[in-house]
Amino acid sequence: MDKALLVPGESLNITYFWRAQRKVARNYEIAVLLTLENGELATRDSGYSLTHPPAYGIYPTNEWRVGEIIQETSEVFIPPDYKPGKYFINVAVGDKKGLLEIRESKVPVEGRFARIGDFRVKAKEKNKAGSSSNVQR
Repeated sequence: MDKALLVPGESLNITYFWRAQRKVARNYEIAVLLTLENGELATRDSGYSLTHPPAYGIYPTNEWRVGEIIQETSEVFIPPDYKPGKYFINVAVGDKKGLLEIRESKVPVEGRFARIGDFRVKAKEKNKAGSSSNVQR
């Protein structure tokens, strides 16, 4: 992640490293959920989806070679309505039939999602006129 502290309306870049441990028969997608500190799903009323094909959609998972490392960076927009607090980034791999089971992980796992990181959202600062500003002082 390129940032640990954001204000609503900013974006966070997450760099993923994927590796096929065995031959992959299907073309999978990455599901990303942002959750609050209490475990609740952070709202995404904007309709903006964080689910995406890995490798920018140009290198399907069913073409990956065993042991090959695939790197990609994905931008996550923090909507203007996000409240100050700590948020967690959770990822899963799956297709239309469902999400894959996580068999081993070095990070916390909740169901079929691995918690890969966290960030904080701070309130926008008010300028002298009383309106919000993203400018840090």
